[in-house]
Amino acid sequence: MICSGCGIETGTNLSMCKMCQAGGGPRKVPSPGMYSSVASSVASSSSQSSPAPAPLAQSSAPSRPAEAAAAKPAKQPKPPREPRESTGEQNVFAILGLIFAFFHPLCGLFISIVGMGQAKKSGTGMVMSVIGFILGLIAVALIVALFIVYEPLRNLIGV
Repeated sequence: MICSGCGIETGTNLSMCKMCQAGGGPRKVPSPGMYSSVASSVASSSSQSSPAPAPLAQSSAPSRPAEAAAAKPAKQPKPPREPRESTGEQNVFAILGLIFAFFHPLCGLFISIVGMGQAKKSGTGMVMSVIGFILGLIAVALIVALFIVYEPLRNLIGV
């Protein structure tokens, strides 16, 4: 609807815009030649002769938030990714890293790191590589912790 006080579109079912309803009275909407008389009187009264300021250029950007919101297209959700076609190819280092993480954790840790590098290139085996890396890291940390705790106990007991 158009505000009955100032003539600006309200965008709602209200007959007056928020500014006019708040008691501010009708807003003055500047017309294109509204400031030209002021500019010419200022230019003639000044002691220096300076050119009159150019009229304000109309920008193509919307001046009201409602117009700006209407101008922006709504974000469309991304379509789900299609599953990759299986080529029958497996990341051997990812599989070996996961297996070695249980039997020889330090080797499983390094093999899993190599498997992660190959998984970035081929796109297969990243989950197995990460699981092997985490299990190997935990096992190595436990072994180191056992040696740190066990050696002082062994010296205390005298074994």
